[in-house]
Amino acid sequence: TFAAPPYSYNALKVGSVLLSFGLGNVAGSILGGKWSDRILSRLKASNGGVSKPEFRLESTIPAMVVLPLAVFAYGWTCHFHVHVAAPVVSLFIAGFCLLWAYSSTLTYIVDSNPGRASGATAMNSTFRGLAGLLIAEVSGPIQDSIGDGGLYSIWGGILYLVAGTLFLLSKKGAAWRDNEEQVRLKKQLEKLEKSRLSESK
Repeated sequence: TFAAPPYSYNALKVGSVLLSFGLGNVAGSILGGKWSDRILSRLKASNGGVSKPEFRLESTIPAMVVLPLAVFAYGWTCHFHVHVAAPVVSLFIAGFCLLWAYSSTLTYIVDSNPGRASGATAMNSTFRGLAGLLIAEVSGPIQDSIGDGGLYSIWGGILYLVAGTLFLLSKKGAAWRDNEEQVRLKKQLEKLEKSRLSESK
């Protein structure tokens, strides 16, 4: 985008523009973590001192509302070749919100999978890697076909779907985990009972 006209930036300038995304990541990781801890403390206090993993997801709501808007803004400011300051600001905000949400969701994955957090985290990393591969492969043709604005509108729309799933998970996740745990315990009891019966024979 920035190497092509009308920007026509060299590699150093392109890197300088994209650095804003990285700076947003750093800020989002630090401040987003603090916000997550604050929300967790407030919700834990209102829940009689009992913490739930889903409380972490509550802190992602502001970030997941703003993140798609920042993605839209970046795509369309690039599409219409607005002054580079606009994409830079959009990139910073997107990076900030992305790491804000990521740090909280990663903590949720760990907290909601006691005893199997490493496997859940590995699965999350695998999925993100595969998704990144797919996005990298399809982005070029889509960008060539409908431009930056259309491409990033698609990504922004997908992010709103992701935000919806996080919101649903924050409300239903505890019940789903409890049901899954009950099913798992029931299967264990049935297995133990079968083992006991076979031994008695």
